[in-house]
Amino acid sequence: MKTRITAILLTVCLLFSAVSLTSCVMLEDGIFSGDTSGGGDINQNVTVEGGDSYDVTIENPATSNVVAASKAMLSAVSVVATFQGQSSGIFGTSSSSAASGSGVIYRLNKEMGEAYILTNHHVVYDSAYGISKNIDVYLYGQEAENYELNATYVGGSLYYDLAVLKVTGSTVLMSSNAVAATFADSDKLAVLDTVIAVGNAEGNGISATVGYVNVDSEYIEMLGADEKTQITLRVIRTDAAVNPGNSGGGLFNTSGEVVGIVNAKSADDSIDNIGFAIPSNVAKSIAENIIYYCDGTNKTNVYRCLLGIEVTSQNYRTEYDLETGKIYKLEDVVVHSTTAGSAAAEVLKVGDIIRSISVDGKVTEVTRRHHVVDCMLDARAGSTIVFTLVRDGVEVSATITATSDMLKAYS
Repeated sequence: MKTRITAILLTVCLLFSAVSLTSCVMLEDGIFSGDTSGGGDINQNVTVEGGDSYDVTIENPATSNVVAASKAMLSAVSVVATFQGQSSGIFGTSSSSAASGSGVIYRLNKEMGEAYILTNHHVVYDSAYGISKNIDVYLYGQEAENYELNATYVGGSLYYDLAVLKVTGSTVLMSSNAVAATFADSDKLAVLDTVIAVGNAEGNGISATVGYVNVDSEYIEMLGADEKTQITLRVIRTDAAVNPGNSGGGLFNTSGEVVGIVNAKSADDSIDNIGFAIPSNVAKSIAENIIYYCDGTNKTNVYRCLLGIEVTSQNYRTEYDLETGKIYKLEDVVVHSTTAGSAAAEVLKVGDIIRSISVDGKVTEVTRRHHVVDCMLDARAGSTIVFTLVRDGVEVSATITATSDMLKAYS
């Protein structure tokens, strides 16, 4: 079900008009306002094993959220994108703006000072100026002048509201304690799982809030970053406090693993603490997709494989997991129609119940309709896609080879 909401995209926007081409944005203490130095011994009663994995042994269960947030902050970054307008007038002036948001380190090669950063598309895109050509990234604890990591835009999608940035040759990164984030399976989330939102709230540097999963998966419709396109997003709903500046930051579980990328919240003054995050399974597939298609090329879009099928759901039910004590929604996903002449029409039949889909050996158990859509982000031209189906009560399999003309760009 899609929910129509009035939502805001969570960036901090600073506007500057009629400034000279050589002017720069100056805030208190450099880029960020506020004290980000912190204080106190946050690791009291916690044994840190060390190493880049930062595995810990928790002696006091009450500190588990502290440990998770501390681990998360090592992969969290602040993102500042500056947008410069075209020169105009006799004095060569232009207008400019800056957006302050967040990001998560997706891949890291510390020896080379190289990192891929996952963030929201709207953090680095402005409806008036397009994609920023001046993007700076700051690690936690180093949100100050001379510690910026210059980043370039690799690719992204307004439709999915995700983007990948790249940092290369950074000596700051080489000598840092930064680590790449670990991504958990967002399909394993259940209502009232504890989550921690880590991001650059209000543009004041990295901070953390804690809350719960309120809805594990739902669809919302909202206005995209171009301020004219209506987009539909599948999201996690949470009551962890998120504010402007949290856009692009991670929503983490109590193991410090990413379960979502924060991107919006309800804008209704009568509603408290309804925030949204793009599920980690989608975010991870998008990140890999962008790096595959866009890094080192002239492409900047996300590509999804369209097979030529329409699916529907039936036999809605729930299942209680005795091992975890969690309850999950389940449904049978059924082929509703196929497009004439498509590869799917040759091997799939209306009424087939899809049990699983394998893309180049990566198997997705299909227990909800979004699984069919999401796994197509992993398909490339030449990929082997194997369906396990129940047809007329009998289990069968069907294979499709993805071709380049099946790939649709989502800009």
